[in-house]
Amino acid sequence: MSRGQVGIVDSDREVTLLHDRGPTLEVASFWVPSRALRDRLPPSFDFRAERVSDDPHVGHLIVETARSLNAGALRMTEEDSVRLFDVLLDLVALSLSRRSRAQTAEAASFADATVLALRRAIHERLREPGLTVAAVAGAVGISERYVHKLFERSGTTFSDYVMDRRLVGAAADLKDPALCGRAIGAIAFDWGFSDLSHFTRRFKQRFGCRPRDWRAG
Repeated sequence: MSRGQVGIVDSDREVTLLHDRGPTLEVASFWVPSRALRDRLPPSFDFRAERVSDDPHVGHLIVETARSLNAGALRMTEEDSVRLFDVLLDLVALSLSRRSRAQTAEAASFADATVLALRRAIHERLREPGLTVAAVAGAVGISERYVHKLFERSGTTFSDYVMDRRLVGAAADLKDPALCGRAIGAIAFDWGFSDLSHFTRRFKQRFGCRPRDWRAG
């Protein structure tokens, strides 16, 4: 912290204040009931030590309001002090909620980018019969649990996504004139299926007809 900066901390957590002012540093502290601030913030907000005076939009307003409150609290009427304190809380909450939204957007962008990397890793391995969550998670550099979470976020599962992509790939090959002489079983095996009857059953569920009828149509 430096002169003129304003921060907020959770008093239930241990915090170390680092500064270079030695014994000359004076700190004005305002105790804020957590309920008073939480009522102004998103429900899932997690308090951390934050330097709210760094906010490029309202940081200077927070500093000036805190200074005014510190300098005039004893001379103001209780009503004026409460009003000014409410203004300070509104400004701090505005700063914290803006930062929270930015972090949420950043997290969402990261998740979206990870989903793309995850799908790319799966597509590169679709023809491997024993494709597992562990193999794909290792290729992307994330945990198996996070793989499941990302697919859940997309409204599907790892196994369902792999199955669907394999069926779509096999369906495209069955329509490919260049592969008209290749056996249906061979195409199924090419796409990671090890059981022809299982492939036929899942293909019919997906496309409404058997693979040979799909090819003939």
